[in-house]
Amino acid sequence: IIYQEARRSGKPVFCIVDDTLSSHTKPSSQALHPMEAACFHQSHLKKKQDYGHQTVAVMLSCNKIPLNYAIILYDKSKSKIEIVQNIADELPTSPVKSYFLCDCWYSSSKIMEHFIPLVH
Repeated sequence: IIYQEARRSGKPVFCIVDDTLSSHTKPSSQALHPMEAACFHQSHLKKKQDYGHQTVAVMLSCNKIPLNYAIILYDKSKSKIEIVQNIADELPTSPVKSYFLCDCWYSSSKIMEHFIPLVH
């Protein structure tokens, strides 16, 4: 849908990447209904370890049309950098100029190497 809109409008595609932590109030061992795959993650907002689910999200946008492309549960089996690299490898080449938007956590050369072939 986003690439069709880019072809139709000639507007750029924005690939937006970020992660977030969904905190839980109790560890699974104390919860009445435990949450699967929750664990401790570093919370930059709380400046300490926090219990919950962390996700990496990728959104594509063109001409003010946003689309959630992927939401990946981060389970520490691979790094967030590797998760974003894998998503970049799945994306087709954009039909128009594209931009990769991220915070400083994702501004690594390893990620950029995966996105550069996708943009004009």
